[in-house]
Amino acid sequence: MFNGFLNNLFKKNSFNAFLAILGALLISYIIYTPRMPLNLDITIGEPALQTIRSPQYIEFQTQEDIDKTDQLKNARRELINPIYSIDTSIQKQIIEEVIVFFTALRMNTSNQQTLDFLSLQSQATLQSLSDSELSDLESSIMDSISIILQDGIKDINYSAIDEKITELNDELFPTPQIKLIASICKQFLRPNLFIDEQRTKEIIEQQLSVIQPFVTSLKTGQVIVSKGDRYTKFHVDVLKALKLYGSKTSAINFIGIFIICSLLFILFERFLFYFYRKLHHQVSTYFLAYTLTLSVTLIALALYSIPNLKFIDTLHFLIPLPAMIILLCLLLTPNIAMISGTISSILIAIMYQNNIYILLFLFFASCTTTYSCHKIFKRSDLVISGNAIGIVNILVIFSIGILTDIVSPTWYLYNGIMGFANGFLCAMLSFAFLPYFEGAFKITTSLGLLETANLNHPLLKKLMLNAPGTYQHSLMVANLSEAAAEAIGADVILARIGAYFHDIGKMKRPIFFSENQFSTGNPHESLSPRMSKIIISAHAKDGVEMAQKYKLPKILQDFMMEHHGTSLVSFFYDIAKQTQEDESHESLKEDFRYPGPKPATKESGILMLADATEAAVRSIDKPTLPKIENLVEKVFISKITDDQLDRSGLSLNDIQLIKSTFLSIFKSIYHSRLDYEEELNKIIDQTKSRYNEE
Repeated sequence: MFNGFLNNLFKKNSFNAFLAILGALLISYIIYTPRMPLNLDITIGEPALQTIRSPQYIEFQTQEDIDKTDQLKNARRELINPIYSIDTSIQKQIIEEVIVFFTALRMNTSNQQTLDFLSLQSQATLQSLSDSELSDLESSIMDSISIILQDGIKDINYSAIDEKITELNDELFPTPQIKLIASICKQFLRPNLFIDEQRTKEIIEQQLSVIQPFVTSLKTGQVIVSKGDRYTKFHVDVLKALKLYGSKTSAINFIGIFIICSLLFILFERFLFYFYRKLHHQVSTYFLAYTLTLSVTLIALALYSIPNLKFIDTLHFLIPLPAMIILLCLLLTPNIAMISGTISSILIAIMYQNNIYILLFLFFASCTTTYSCHKIFKRSDLVISGNAIGIVNILVIFSIGILTDIVSPTWYLYNGIMGFANGFLCAMLSFAFLPYFEGAFKITTSLGLLETANLNHPLLKKLMLNAPGTYQHSLMVANLSEAAAEAIGADVILARIGAYFHDIGKMKRPIFFSENQFSTGNPHESLSPRMSKIIISAHAKDGVEMAQKYKLPKILQDFMMEHHGTSLVSFFYDIAKQTQEDESHESLKEDFRYPGPKPATKESGILMLADATEAAVRSIDKPTLPKIENLVEKVFISKITDDQLDRSGLSLNDIQLIKSTFLSIFKSIYHSRLDYEEELNKIIDQTKSRYNEE
């Protein structure tokens, strides 16, 4: 499928593809414009030559912010005490050393140097101990060391050790032995409490991570430097943070925007290809949608560049996207308007620095506009639509304010007013610009058709005077077409106005058509069947010539050519078939058909059925409901079997609804009525007979 699309795009429509790429590049450049750095020549201490405002909301750190944050972190780091951990291996080593010491004493292998840390008195006390007393002393020393080391010690405090040893052994040993125990313990004890670098680092990082750095923030439109003020390092830092100075144009950003824009263009083209094949082949469809999208994008860029006002941060709630949607609803279709509005919403949101809230606002505006403008038949409908758009805009703006934690009532008031004004003004703008787009793109809208719907139109007045029978026929066909179009959801206005003008060509030779033959004879009696057929079928072409002279819309001219399609002029065909028996009936039948083309729209198909049905019912002598039903059924079957409705888009269900609508109208016209003269005569006769009896 995608390969087929590429083949169609680059081989069959290469010029159109080239134009599409140029269009995507232009819109991509417009969207990228707010991201481009300013061409500034800044020297610290020199005056600014222009006032510079922030194009977006930004939070960044200046060097002063960084220094203040570092100072705060250093102060917090100094308040954090280091984390200590006990090294259990130290205690094991000390115990092993005590055991080795006492083993040497028992085996008399210790030398004088081993005992130098003891006083002479302590040495004498140690040597006087028996083996059992020596073991008790060893056990007491190891217990004392374990108790002293169990909570960990950072430094050796000899006086504290003496006090602890005395406390532990005061009741177990005499004073000389307690001093001996204290001396041995102090000899072997070492600190076992050390700073845990890893845990200390983790605690410090955890404490520092909760410190919020100092930042400088700027609102959209806020003045960075005013004209005449001297540049400072702060100004340079701000402009660099906004990438307005000291940075180069980012080709990567532009390429990303161009890719998104191109994909959106392809999405629009595929949408038309699958759902609106007829519009897909019309270059004017793309050009119209592109022109409106480009216009809205340029207006959005202009609003983006306007500085913020006193109570309003930005003017993006005035982006006239609803005006674009209304015009596309009227000029093309609501579905095309919906997808075009969605595409424009995405592009504008990217322009506004990927602002999701602008995307939400514009998307809701697109949906509301499409739903409220899918059928507009008069100016008051536009007013109602504008009010509906404004109300939904207010609700969306209030929701955005709540989501962004805005508490200022002034913000809600001013932006709510802008949101409602957006809908109201867009309705007015679309109505004002509609005629220009209709003329430029040769598109006829429902509102444009209403201008020709007046029965005082010069052509209709001429039709009433020159061909009164055709005029009455057209009015009846208009009633039938309007009712049928409403029943199947087609364009009611187009169906009715198309019926008004479909037979204006009969004014050229009105006497040749039966509805205009009152007291005069039938001129066809003196003509051959072929000549009669030529005159009858020529009224479609004659009508187009008159329509062009009076500048009627092209779509009404199509109705004039299509309302008979390629149907058979059956009356004159039957006569010709009887008089020319040697000629092939099939070839003869082709000679007696209307030139066409066949109906290409639902409204044109409705007109064909209404025209044929009304003419047939009018020809019934003393019409009754059964006769009408049978005749209507025959007319419909004839058009279906003759393949006249194949291109109209009418489904079998649509055709059934149209037939039911026609029958209900004919029943209301030809219902049984009282013969008032006969009833009056009966009453008179009854009165006379009663009088005579009396």
